[in-house]
Amino acid sequence: MKRYFMISLLLLLAVAFLATGVYAEDATNVKVARDVNYVNAIADAVTGYCARVDSKGRLNTKELGGHTIASQWGSGLVYTGACVVHQVLVQGQTADDYAAVYDAVSATGTAKADPQSATAKQVANADLKGSTFATGIYVYCPNANVLVTVVYDPI
Repeated sequence: MKRYFMISLLLLLAVAFLATGVYAEDATNVKVARDVNYVNAIADAVTGYCARVDSKGRLNTKELGGHTIASQWGSGLVYTGACVVHQVLVQGQTADDYAAVYDAVSATGTAKADPQSATAKQVANADLKGSTFATGIYVYCPNANVLVTVVYDPI
């Protein structure tokens, strides 16, 4: 009886170890804030995985399908050349922070998207549903401490 108990315990520990290894591989170096009210997603640009927190505070991982993920603080050129933009995420530090996203290499013309965070530290999402940009991706933020993440595919 002791032998079966020990074997069962070892098998249970082995399964738990393997399951932990799978999740740890998918969400490498992911850290989640203690207060999950304003954390939507954390992306790892190297592996292409995204850790998301659902409405119940559960953390799960999702592969982003090989899209390029670029994050930056404040204004600047994200990409030069033709591309397809899927999503723009903006996290402002104060209320009404926003980012204007242009199909250009500078802040010229009309912005294709301008996601705005309504409250401090809230993540605003602009789903561009695969919009084609001909020139490049330029992000303008009037506030330098706005975090902007762009999910796109070069053409």
